Amino acid sequence: MKFLSTILILFLSISSFSQSSKVNGSKNLLDANGFPKSQDKKGISATNFAPVSRNAVDLGYDGTRALSEINNSVAGEGYPWISADGLRLYYTSTSGESNFMIYYSERATVESLFQAPVPASINVVAPLSIWLSENEMEAYATTFDSNIGKLYYYQRNSMEEPFGTPQEIILNGIDLGFISAASLNAAQSELILYSADYGVITFNRTSSNSFDYVGLLLASNSNTTPGQISKDDLTYFVGINDNGSNYFINQLERSTTMDAFGASTLQEINSLNDPVVDNMQPTMSSNLEWVVFVRNQTDVWQGNDLYISHRQALSTQNNNLENHFTLFPNPTSGHFTVSKATNLNSNVDFTISIYDSTGKLLLGKRMATEIDLTDYAAGIYFVKITGATFSEVQKIIRN
Repeated sequence: MKFLSTILILFLSISSFSQSSKVNGSKNLLDANGFPKSQDKKGISATNFAPVSRNAVDLGYDGTRALSEINNSVAGEGYPWISADGLRLYYTSTSGESNFMIYYSERATVESLFQAPVPASINVVAPLSIWLSENEMEAYATTFDSNIGKLYYYQRNSMEEPFGTPQEIILNGIDLGFISAASLNAAQSELILYSADYGVITFNRTSSNSFDYVGLLLASNSNTTPGQISKDDLTYFVGINDNGSNYFINQLERSTTMDAFGASTLQEINSLNDPVVDNMQPTMSSNLEWVVFVRNQTDVWQGNDLYISHRQALSTQNNNLENHFTLFPNPTSGHFTVSKATNLNSNVDFTISIYDSTGKLLLGKRMATEIDLTDYAAGIYFVKITGATFSEVQKIIRN
């Protein structure tokens, strides 16, 4: 509470900057991403956009809950950013069609509720979203005012101090209108930004206060929403609607930080998404352990609520006291057999899912007894076998 009190006092002492955003007057309805619904889109297509993979990845997220201790029944919340340890949270909120503000909240442990939010100690002019470095000493805020989107950079010397005077970041090579969700890699040399006109776009740093446009990652006509880079720079989480119904959180992966994210790696994270509402604007702690994101079923800003989910690693502890299946040979050079226990009904229906050590779903088969892993690298894999009355996970070692 001491830190929150300090934040509030520092905020009240700041008078040279306004945290209010006036968006085209009070009659302009805002969508779930905070953009005026009446704003015309340029509808630019991304030539490098590839069809979405329908191979869902199960990262083991469980216990998803609304952040009821933060969500305001008469306001909308969006653009969260969670700290590496999962204890501190920044986000944007407003109760109307203007006056966006950046708020801050913290919790004592990952088992605790977040405390009552306070205005963040950052001199943001017309804020929409915020991204912080892993040590939380630097911040980038996207803003818009009078239909012009801008990106600002801030610094501070300690978490007990407010951020200093904003420095505008110049974005070269493309004309931008409404922008949000600036997300950078750890070195702050790579910038991914969401544009209402274009979609998800990428930039590379060219100087201390400028980035050059590189290209479109996911186009607006593929119905994308703002996303964020993971703390290890290897995953980009993003909301996307590829079936004409609701937005689902997907991930794009890359093998190293030297690689570019590619749309062809897009996979839905099935354990995060509620199929009857929009799921979007995700932010992740270290190792993707905690994800905070937005759910909305009205497509207007006031319908936004924050949710949090915890990643549970695949466990070899069964729901039952006995295994119904045996895997052999184990270790295996690639091929192995799944054998049912003699006390299990021969007609029982079951599904086999194979995951790698990160929890990524590699393949799934119904009623399979012979599995082939020869196309996969040596290592430890998890075999999840699920039936109507049982679910068990076993390890298989691929030599």
